Amino acid sequence: MKLSTPWVLALSSLVLLPLTTLAQNENNKDAILPADLIDDPHVREELGVNEFTAPSIRLIFDDLAQLAPLPVKETKHVISKRMPLDRSDLSLEIGFLIAEGFLAVQNKAFNDIEGIAKELNRYGKALGAGERVNRHAAHCSITPITADQKNSKLNSQLPKKT
Repeated sequence: MKLSTPWVLALSSLVLLPLTTLAQNENNKDAILPADLIDDPHVREELGVNEFTAPSIRLIFDDLAQLAPLPVKETKHVISKRMPLDRSDLSLEIGFLIAEGFLAVQNKAFNDIEGIAKELNRYGKALGAGERVNRHAAHCSITPITADQKNSKLNSQLPKKT
């Protein structure tokens, strides 16, 4: 069976385009999005960032305040010691950890936050995002602080009750 030139070009592009995209992604792993593009609606749409995928943290705390009192102890998600092997299960567990973090901050259970952060770091490493998580965490806390300073800092970041 002889293939015509257009078919050969089409088939070769199907093979080569994913390879070039993969090579570009490897080169741009640490590329930083310029600040003026972060709020660009087209860039946000391409990245899949919207009010559903990345809601405002203030709105999350407002919703939690409306649900008060929260039965945190009764609904606490138990993290298994053995990490799931499937990436989608890992992602779900990270979602649970993030939710636990929001609940801990909302209920001022500051002693739970360090354990949640360690688990998030562990799961982030398993997903291959550990280095990025560590870099972000380093920017958030440059100097070591005492427990009292940590509590006052977290309290200042909580939404004010009206």
